[in-house]
Amino acid sequence: IDLHDKLRAYRRNGVQEYLVWRVLEQQIDWFELSDGEYRRLPAAPAGTLESRVFPGLRLADNAMLQGDLARVLAELQHGLGTPEHVGFVEHLRSVSAVGEAPDSPSTNIGTRPARKLGLCFTSSRTW
Repeated sequence: IDLHDKLRAYRRNGVQEYLVWRVLEQQIDWFELSDGEYRRLPAAPAGTLESRVFPGLRLADNAMLQGDLARVLAELQHGLGTPEHVGFVEHLRSVSAVGEAPDSPSTNIGTRPARKLGLCFTSSRTW
């Protein structure tokens, strides 16, 4: 479902990225919408999956699969402390201060469309 039906629904609604945790396969996939198609994001050199939509959002996927939540949280905190994330948060605050919705066309960072992220967890096999 998450890799087929939900994928089509997410694409139709403009969800820019989504994650699927395939529990039985011990796999976490992070997808990005690009040119109307979802493409799996490769792991960063540090062995983490990193959002291209939300600066600083990172997932230590191997640590997550191994149940090492301390490492997962440490990587997340590290990402949230990056200058890119700090700038992103400041941008959202400035937009909020003037009363505009953070995802309105006039407030997008650069030329990116509105930010939408989906999270999916599944215990069923994917076909």
